[in-house]
Amino acid sequence: MFDRMNKELKGLSDDKKSKDQLREEIEAKEKKEAELKKQRKMDNVVCLKEIDLKIKRGDFVCIIGKVGSGKSSLLNAMIGDLLPVP
Repeated sequence: MFDRMNKELKGLSDDKKSKDQLREEIEAKEKKEAELKKQRKMDNVVCLKEIDLKIKRGDFVCIIGKVGSGKSSLLNAMIGDLLPVP
């Protein structure tokens, strides 16, 4: 963080912004990036929510979705290999 701030502060001589303003902007941007990263991690914790699935014996079912969308997790939960998170 400080390396990036120092690099930007060195080129500040002709800029209208003060060093304090630039430092505040950089810190705010990094704080926002850290919050977004934390939120992405939290979004990845729970991949399946409120699933209500009824399949009759003998029915042919396809589960499709993007990589990482929870297809295998759904199947593992159905056979009891995956514990539900309260």
